[in-house]
Amino acid sequence: MIKNALSLTIIFASLALVYATPAKKTGLSWGYTAYDGPETSAWPDECRTGTQQSPINIDQTLFSKGTGTTTTPDVSKLPNVYTFKAINRGHTVEFISPEPDSFIPITLSKDGYTYHLAGFHFHTPSEHRVDNIHSDAEVHFVFKTSSSSELKIAVVGFFLQAAEEGSDYISSLFANGLPGPNIGDEVQVQGINIGQFFKDSNNLKEAYQYDGSLTTPPCSEGLKWHVNPQIYPISLPNYHDLRRNIGFSARTLNRREDNAGEAHHWHTKVLDVKTWVHKMQKVFESADY
Repeated sequence: MIKNALSLTIIFASLALVYATPAKKTGLSWGYTAYDGPETSAWPDECRTGTQQSPINIDQTLFSKGTGTTTTPDVSKLPNVYTFKAINRGHTVEFISPEPDSFIPITLSKDGYTYHLAGFHFHTPSEHRVDNIHSDAEVHFVFKTSSSSELKIAVVGFFLQAAEEGSDYISSLFANGLPGPNIGDEVQVQGINIGQFFKDSNNLKEAYQYDGSLTTPPCSEGLKWHVNPQIYPISLPNYHDLRRNIGFSARTLNRREDNAGEAHHWHTKVLDVKTWVHKMQKVFESADY
């Protein structure tokens, strides 16, 4: 029994190393812990009092796929391969155009507005859930209008699941490695066919669409969300590199009311992994094997 308990303790200790959030990085005023997370004053008031906050649980019995007026992303001006700049933002790794203050040449249209791809970033684990099931990670493609006087944002999200072999598109993003551990560290990522990625992802025809918010401070509302339920595999080495780089970076789900007043998005608390590992160690130590 002692041998089994010791083995399980080692396993859970290993999981803690993989899932633990790195030490707080200098320059960050907010985070995802009980001390600086979404329920604390480290996040703006709107994050707690807003009525259209994201992320949410997508109940497939209440959502329809492909609703709305979003058009197929236009990738006609994007080269077959593209070079990105990957930057460590502290709580995520963001991929942007290598040219300062420039959009990536992919656009989509919705409700008469044209949105340009500003960049994309990752969250681990996924922030959205489908029928209360989350994935290992989620990538958000952030589109913005070019007008600074009337800035509008649309986000396209895809789920990632760790697997022995990853999607060619996802693997190519990690080919040059991730940025260093410090905020502002960056690396050039070359040869990415991101246009083909959008073509192969059903062009948002399967996406769940809803009005929501930024999932990080300042939690601004009015965003047009498109959550594609299609899950892409990310290789285990790439996934572990991502986790070690950004740690836990998923906001808690938000309780929302639909127009009929029926509550169907349930607020959940993020379980502190270290506490969970400690509790599970106690359970297995007391078990009779």
